[in-house]
Amino acid sequence: MSRTGVTRRSRLGVATAAASLVLTAAVGGWAAHEVLAPPADALDTAPHVLVDARSGSVERSLTLNTAAEWTASQTLSNQATGTVTELLDDPGETKSVGEVLYTVDLRPVVVAEGGVPAFRDMGRGTEGEDVAQLQRMLIDLGHYGGPDNGVFGAATDAAVRSWQSQAKVSVDGAVRHGDVVFSPTLPARFVLDTDVAVGAMFTGGEPVVKLLPDAPSFSITMTEAQARMVEHGMTVVIDHPSGSWTARVDDVVAAEEGTDFVAVLDGVDEAPICEESCGDIPTDEPLLLSSVIEIVPKTEGVVVPTAAIVTDAEGATGVVTETQTFQPVTVVASADGMSVVSGIEAGQRVQVPGEYEAR
Repeated sequence: MSRTGVTRRSRLGVATAAASLVLTAAVGGWAAHEVLAPPADALDTAPHVLVDARSGSVERSLTLNTAAEWTASQTLSNQATGTVTELLDDPGETKSVGEVLYTVDLRPVVVAEGGVPAFRDMGRGTEGEDVAQLQRMLIDLGHYGGPDNGVFGAATDAAVRSWQSQAKVSVDGAVRHGDVVFSPTLPARFVLDTDVAVGAMFTGGEPVVKLLPDAPSFSITMTEAQARMVEHGMTVVIDHPSGSWTARVDDVVAAEEGTDFVAVLDGVDEAPICEESCGDIPTDEPLLLSSVIEIVPKTEGVVVPTAAIVTDAEGATGVVTETQTFQPVTVVASADGMSVVSGIEAGQRVQVPGEYEAR
């Protein structure tokens, strides 16, 4: 082989090697750029699609248990002494003037209206507001036609004897201070302390009669995440055996214990939540009822994906049509990625995701 051939071959090898180095460097630089470059924003690279606005509805709700519970508004004291011989037939029932709460030594203890508690025996010559309260009870029961002047005279004595005869107790004209429990308001619902039972001994002064409010309280216990979705005024539909009740969220507060939250419910238009069925709710323990909180009430109209809604440079809300035109809309309601809007018609095509640059 000639020296010239060797030289040419060597030069060709050097050139090839140099070209290979240049190509390797170029490929390596491209690879480094691709590896080290930040990932592309999916929203920048994702193609837009066109969807039809359609007639429909959106809604969102939360299903939880509502607790209906009676809480005593006031506790009244018993003043009778002896053995309990009979209790309320139906705890929580409404009692009116003169009705029996329980009996002690077979003597009935009745309820009457008044702000002064029974604190003494009353008979001929006794005077005071407690006597006036007794006189009003006797008027309501039809035994007394005189004035409620707080003076226990002959007419009041005769009325008491008539009342005692009807109640089938000893007729002596004297009212023992254990015969009557005065309640600040009547008619009202009453329950007795859970420790009170037939055969128990009363010594007088025991706080055993519990006055219940007009209606039980209604509340929903929830987690912090759920509480963040619930706001004042939201509608709550409560299921019960004979139908459903409608309530409103009045407030959401932290529970007294633990990390839970409590939504306090109220009736609509100041009416009791349980309407005419409050007496069906037990007084001894909370009643749990399945309920639905309307986070987003069912709203009907023209529906578009929420991702289609954009804001222009001036802060106006709208959608981008298939002709790249900004169409102003008003968002009426949104839930689960869809929105009801006004300002466009069903069948109109909009861009998703929405993107608009003013020209």
